[in-house]
Amino acid sequence: MHNHPRTKIITLFIILLYSTILPTLANDSNHNIINKIDITKETSIGTTLQSADDFFREIYANKVDEKIDKAKPFLLIANDKIYLYKSNFITAKSLTPVIYNLLKSVDHIPLAVFVLLNDKTDQILDENTTFKLKKLEQFSRELSDRFEYSYVLDNTVKNQIEILKSTSNFCKPIIEKKQISKDKLQNFASLITKALMKNADIATANLLENLNSYLQELNFNEQNKKDLHVIILTAHMARSKQCICQYFQKYFNETAEGHHIIVLEDSNSTEMAVKLLGKHILDTDIANAFFHDPDRMHKDLLYQSAQKYLDKKNEN
Repeated sequence: MHNHPRTKIITLFIILLYSTILPTLANDSNHNIINKIDITKETSIGTTLQSADDFFREIYANKVDEKIDKAKPFLLIANDKIYLYKSNFITAKSLTPVIYNLLKSVDHIPLAVFVLLNDKTDQILDENTTFKLKKLEQFSRELSDRFEYSYVLDNTVKNQIEILKSTSNFCKPIIEKKQISKDKLQNFASLITKALMKNADIATANLLENLNSYLQELNFNEQNKKDLHVIILTAHMARSKQCICQYFQKYFNETAEGHHIIVLEDSNSTEMAVKLLGKHILDTDIANAFFHDPDRMHKDLLYQSAQKYLDKKNEN
């Protein structure tokens, strides 16, 4: 048997009443009676409220799944792949070009040197640190030789050789003396940054060109584009101005995420990412209905209540 829509609305209202309005009344001196209710002793109230809350979560979860189905087709970008979710199937395509991973790996070698030595400056290096530094120097030297003799020496290849030779030459005297000053380590990082960012520019251009070509293949019409959602999985530290987010902000002509663009941090779970899309869509409906602001549920529901409480505490 299906529950009547009005029953669902009433249940949702009870939960909202319990979670937002009652706590506010409890802090009001005119309603101190609320504070005198011990829910743990009021078995019937506690049990019923818990059942109502569980029922709300069930309704919410079901609606999230419905929103996901209605949102298709949508895109998910995760783990170097781009997924297209359509009504009854999912396709996956590699997004990251080979050169992207190659250049990133080269950049990681001098970065590894810095990370290894950053808290070991102005002291004698221990055996474990020296061993790891020798290994990084060996990687740098061997790869530099391979680039020099295995590739046509265009500007991109020359940049790899410069990075790798600079790293090897920096490591050698440190290995010999078993120490490095903070100033010299900082100077190494400053001098090599320009070459590292050349790699970043080339890698990013190739990545976004791949993405652009794929979207051209999909050939979304204006209505498809208007309805399209894109979920992007990224690391927390790379969240701000993330390159694929920037691409889709241009694509949708938007300045922020939360509408067409949904971002999930520090997770490789595509299932969790898809659920997040459904929650975004449903919470936008809730925000429009209750607050006349589509972005309201993208903030903590309690943030205004917290502000009121803290302002009142500051007055006292």
